[in-house]
Amino acid sequence: MPEPLSPGPTSGDPPPETAGLPSGRMILALQLQGLGEALRFTLQSGKAPGPLTVELYNKLRADADALADGRALARIPAIGAQSDPGDLLVAAEVLRSTVVACLTPEEHEERERAIGFAAGKAIE
Repeated sequence: MPEPLSPGPTSGDPPPETAGLPSGRMILALQLQGLGEALRFTLQSGKAPGPLTVELYNKLRADADALADGRALARIPAIGAQSDPGDLLVAAEVLRSTVVACLTPEEHEERERAIGFAAGKAIE
């Protein structure tokens, strides 16, 4: 089983080779955002997510396990091949929200810039 993503630096300056790169937490939050968006499009088109989608969700959940305490993630049910597609979307969105809650204030600002907002204002 592959190692989960590193949560990234938690204090001090990042090593020079990673300076300017998003942290593992930030990348995971954006990946989960993308998964949620893809699931919404899939469900709106009347299709069910395939086995690779379930596998991706489970890999991202394993990465999230390294970021939050066990209680926060224990509330999110396991997803399997037979899970309802709507349940997969809900679980992915709750997992995304949990990861976003683990971001530092600087990562929140970076996330807003990455999705087109700066300090809560639209970039012109």
